[in-house]
Amino acid sequence: MLLDLSRIRTPHERYEKAYPADAFPADDSFRVVAPVALAFDIRKDKQHFQLTGGVQTALELPCSRCLEPFVRAGGCGVRPAVCAARS
Repeated sequence: MLLDLSRIRTPHERYEKAYPADAFPADDSFRVVAPVALAFDIRKDKQHFQLTGGVQTALELPCSRCLEPFVRAGGCGVRPAVCAARS
């Protein structure tokens, strides 16, 4: 997944997008079982971008004791990350 920062023209923009669970291939260690929702703010200062936000979804994981699958819902925050635009 890539975000095209060249489309950002204003000093502040909000980005929100949801990807279906089947957009992510299953792995031996986990499977995405709910839409993956991204939401973050993009702040632009000339050619530098700061992203702050988070992601929410649910994963199916095997139990480390019995190997039975269970679902873990949740998300994580994205700390401010500064990116420089490529020329």
